[in-house]
Order: sequence, then C-alpha cells, then structure tokens
Amino acid sequence: MQPSHSRLPFIMTAILTGTLLSGCNLISEQPVSLANESLQNTYWKLITLNGNPVEVMPDQREPHLILKQNHKVQGYSGCNMFQGKFELKKEMLEFQPLLMTRRACMDDNRVEYNLMNLLQGDVSWSIQGQKLKLNHADNESNATFQAVHLQ
Repeated sequence: MQPSHSRLPFIMTAILTGTLLSGCNLISEQPVSLANESLQNTYWKLITLNGNPVEVMPDQREPHLILKQNHKVQGYSGCNMFQGKFELKKEMLEFQPLLMTRRACMDDNRVEYNLMNLLQGDVSWSIQGQKLKLNHADNESNATFQAVHLQ
C-alpha cells in the first residue's frame, strides 16, 4: 500500500521528530560506565601527587608515563624525560632504576622529585575506570593518573 502524497509530509515529519527525540534521550542519559583502562600501552597523565593536584602551565608538557608491553616504561617528569624497565607482578610493579635526561629546570621541581621517588622499587597499582593509582608503601608516596586517548 503506497502512502498518499498528502500524507507524505506528515510521515516524514513524524520520522524526523522520532529520530531527533531519540537522539535527545541519548544525550540526556547518564554516561555509560566504561571498563577499566589497560595498564600497559596507555598514556597516563599525572593528575595528583601525594594528595596534591598537579598543575600544568599552558606552555608546559604534562607529566605522564607509558608502561609498554615489552616491560619498558617511558615518560616525562615535569622537567626531564625518563625511561627504564619494570616487572609486572599481580598488583605490584617493580621499577628498575630509571634513566633520565638532566635538564636544568628553572621552575620548582618538586613534582619531578616526588614522581621519581614514587617510581622506585615495588609500587602497588590499581585501576578504576580511567584512573590509575600508584602507591609506594616504603616511602609513603602516591599518585593518580588519568588515561588520555590521543586522537
């Protein structure tokens, strides 16, 4: 049965309205809970260090780390680049001594000092959604990282 030409604008309006309304419903719903990010091969941006938020100036690089599947770690401490090796042991990461560039930093380098202090020896880790938490039991340092998806 073919729709009459006089009903066609009504049918098209109904279809478009339904499509728009269903799109609005999707936008107004709560965000869907995402699965936990992968520990390895994820760009982890440092957001808190020892309970304090990490602030990055607009013209500065953000401190971050990437734990690669080949047991290598690389990142930026806020002043210097670093790299090295780690071992994954269930809820622990064991960092080997890290190599760093040795730039002279004019700004306060507490972030670098505290981050490098954290990334030594055995560090416990956990992931909840897009957040990675690292805790060093021996020196009581800790950090929270946010997963960043590059486009």
